[in-house]
Amino acid sequence: MESASERNYVSSTQAHHGHVRRSTPESPTVPPLQAVFNACPYPIAKLDLNWTVEYVNEAARRTLFADENPVGRNYWSLFAGRVEPESIWQSRHYFALEDNRPPPEFVEFFKAPVNLWMAISISPAPDGIFLFYRDITAEKNCAEALQNSERLASLGRMSSTIVHEILNPLEAVTNLLYLADQTFELAPLKEYLQMAAEEINRASLIVGQTLRFNRKTAQTSVVNCDALLGDVLSLQKSQLSKANIKTDTSEVQAVQVCCNEGEIRQILVNLITNSIDAMSPNGGYLAIRARKSTRRNDKGVVITIADSGSGMSKDTLKRSFDPFFTTKKDHGNGLGLWISRELAAKHGGTLKARSSQHPGRSGSVFQLFLPDAA
Repeated sequence: MESASERNYVSSTQAHHGHVRRSTPESPTVPPLQAVFNACPYPIAKLDLNWTVEYVNEAARRTLFADENPVGRNYWSLFAGRVEPESIWQSRHYFALEDNRPPPEFVEFFKAPVNLWMAISISPAPDGIFLFYRDITAEKNCAEALQNSERLASLGRMSSTIVHEILNPLEAVTNLLYLADQTFELAPLKEYLQMAAEEINRASLIVGQTLRFNRKTAQTSVVNCDALLGDVLSLQKSQLSKANIKTDTSEVQAVQVCCNEGEIRQILVNLITNSIDAMSPNGGYLAIRARKSTRRNDKGVVITIADSGSGMSKDTLKRSFDPFFTTKKDHGNGLGLWISRELAAKHGGTLKARSSQHPGRSGSVFQLFLPDAA
């Protein structure tokens, strides 16, 4: 006999798909929803309005709950300490339905004993929500390997710039110490030593910025966008100067966003490097902006990178985010923009581009939107 719980599941799904006839005890031709879900190879769970687990199929019981019965328990308590920290702010997806906004598919990592990356889709029900899980661990591991490769490649491309930035203050220190050694007056001696200390601090800052760029962490933190952009531009100061590119940061506001700093830094370095390549060797103008913004009812921050380069054709723009697509035949692996967009999506944000090749108005504009974690 069909249980009351099963009748609730059938009613919920049929109410959501209004064209399906409501089942009754006299309608034995409609299979129990539990049997349908148990036949599905993907994990499925049903939560009520208080986040209590009402039902899980066999795949979910085996994959997510190690054959334990989670029914009747709070969903959040089941995974306390077993989900990556970023999921704390990704949980906003669960609440998006309260604003009648079906959330997109999003990704979470479930720690031991699950040890799986899951893509999660949410479907509304009159008395709760359905969660549909899809194992993407293999895809995620592959993407992570590509991201690590691109991070190292980016650092390699910047290595000559970084070395030059460090050698400049070290050379200045050498000269200042020589002058200090040649003087016997206290006032100029103290001045030379003070200037040498400033140059050493400058070299130390560059090294710190380089280490932060290559540091891998899953932790999120509140980041000042103006400071972050300042660090990125400081590392690329020599490249910008060598390419005769003028920068405008007058519209970078002191806004904050909660994010993985290393990953957002990687996006910005990639975008600015692409702009430098697009404007070399003739020089140009690079405008960078950061401000508060709203996208589809999500409040957050938008960072804009605009250059006066040669621009992209419609076909190139259309394919610019495709993996392994590149117009840089001498260097570049075609992964930069693709990985940048993946990192933006990981934060629940977006990375969009527009471009023009119109004479006198050519250039490209990239906009990175990051939602507020709160």
